[in-house]
Amino acid sequence: MSTLTDTHRFLYGRSPLTVDKRIWVCSGQIHDWFYHDLLFGCVNVRRTLALWALEHLPLTVTFTREGQLDFSDNRDPAAAEALFNGRQVRRPARYGQRWQPQTAPAATPAGDSDATAARAHQAAENVQQAVGGAEQGVINTLQRLTHLIRSPDVASLIIMDEFGEYLEALELNPQQQAVALRIREMVRAWPREIAHHHLLVFLALDESVLERI
Repeated sequence: MSTLTDTHRFLYGRSPLTVDKRIWVCSGQIHDWFYHDLLFGCVNVRRTLALWALEHLPLTVTFTREGQLDFSDNRDPAAAEALFNGRQVRRPARYGQRWQPQTAPAATPAGDSDATAARAHQAAENVQQAVGGAEQGVINTLQRLTHLIRSPDVASLIIMDEFGEYLEALELNPQQQAVALRIREMVRAWPREIAHHHLLVFLALDESVLERI
């Protein structure tokens, strides 16, 4: 376990490829900014880790407090996201439905535009509910991270930004407690599954929120 000091020197002389522990918990002053170097000036803890990883690893991916994947800490975020997606399990294509040529849509009278927009919005909501909504989206995101963690192909830094606090927020909502439980089960398996060249870092304001994971 690595606990931050007020100077971020916990990384000095270390490489993500050679550290003895593959999972870290960094707690405390994660929102504070400290001087890094002349080029980057003052940065926060997440950026400090990412800049350190850039010297050694081809990919950094962050699970944000909003439950999204963020690749902005890489030199080329689009290329990093493509690298991440290229390591995901691909589902076989389905060929059960024959292609049908599309006909041009009929013109919609101006008075019907609001009704058409409302129907489209409702259809989108129905699709989201059918596939599990936002909660299922988070599960899918963490399943993709799990596949990366297991993969021996690309050495990566994986940052879970305030993950414990994110999980606590889910648990406070009775409708999302089942989702939170499933997420805990997935993450608890990571110490057994992580490939030796990945580094997984949990950032937390309070380390105690991660103790139940």
